[in-house]
Amino acid sequence: MVISGAGSIIIRRKEVLLIRRQNTSTFNNMWANPGGKVEDNETPPVAALRELKEELFLEGRIRRKISDYHDYNGSELIGFILVF
Repeated sequence: MVISGAGSIIIRRKEVLLIRRQNTSTFNNMWANPGGKVEDNETPPVAALRELKEELFLEGRIRRKISDYHDYNGSELIGFILVF
């Protein structure tokens, strides 16, 4: 089963915003970019923006897609870049 995810890379004044994951089933206690699973009724860009709002209470806009990548267990994840 492929689990799709979407994440955001937030760059402002040449700095990258990271979050520290707490009480999560994946990457717990690790620094990461904001992101999560794509729900059945949404696209990866919509999921990236939703996760950004859920995790950081920020609203953003997608400037461009930067990559597709696969995590360590083969689930497809989609990366996006958001610039404020």
